Parts: sequence; C-alpha cells; structure tokens
Amino acid sequence: SDALLKRHDETGAAQAVEKARLGAAGLLAEVRAAVSRERESQRINLEAALRTLAEGIASTQIELCLDPVAQDLSPRCAHALLRCVQESVTNAVRHAGATQVRVTLTVTGEGDATQVRVQVDDNGRGTRKLREGNGLKGMQERMAELGGTMHVLRHHPGFLIELNCPRRA
Repeated sequence: SDALLKRHDETGAAQAVEKARLGAAGLLAEVRAAVSRERESQRINLEAALRTLAEGIASTQIELCLDPVAQDLSPRCAHALLRCVQESVTNAVRHAGATQVRVTLTVTGEGDATQVRVQVDDNGRGTRKLREGNGLKGMQERMAELGGTMHVLRHHPGFLIELNCPRRA
C-alpha cells in the first residue's frame, strides 16, 4: 500500500505542476466557466420560482403574466425581484387578506438598456394611510442597490406595487 500511496502522490504532484504551468490564465478561464455555469443555472429561476411561490399559496389565487424574458435576467436582478415579489405576496396574503394577486412582468427598452418591470396587484384591504413599513423600505433598498426603483401605485383599495430594475443589473 506504500507504493500505491507514493504513486498516488506522484499523480497529485504532476497534476499540481500542470495546474501551475497553466497558471493564472487557466484559473481565470475556470472561474469564468464556473460563473457562467452559475449564471446559466440561475437563468430560469425567476419564472420557475414565481410559479413555485404561486403554487405554494393555496388560500390565494395568484395569477402570473410573465414575459418570456423572465427566464433571461441577470442573477442579481432575478434574485432581487423574486425577494420583492415574495415580500409583496406575503403582505397581501398574510396582512391584507387578499384572495387574488396578479404578478405581471414586462420589459421595456432593448439590449443593455432593457428594463424589467414587475407589478404586484392585490385585492386585499390595502391601507388608507401609507406607512413605509420595513417590507416596503426593504424592497426600495433592494431595487435602489441595482439602480432600480420601487413605487406603490395604489394602496387603497388593495395594493399595487411596481418594481423596475435593469435586466442586466
């Protein structure tokens, strides 16, 4: 078994030398590949995650109207929008007793200037006086971080929240 260990070590050493010889260029390429794999794997997340979210809430009818581009957002953009939609839907269902929520995702502009717009519209109680609760503040901060915006377009009756975010943020 000693000989085996030694031989194993030699292969390991040879591989290490090979890696070192490939040097930084090889490493960079590897990192790039990993990042793009990561990106690819997150591409479908927003649409898939919103569907999962919608199916997971039995008490409320959640309607999704999503532009196909929802499958092709930068991971940061998709993640931020998902969190905000989650927050909005949770508020609508838990606190406002909404029985219907509509989530609409549309796209404006093209190329690098593409903006994603998400509206979350619910038929809950809403509120006559809009207070910047933690949820709303959090959403605003999330969007601002990506150079986007969050607006409450209606807060009585029901709530209508609009999120805007660069698609490639």
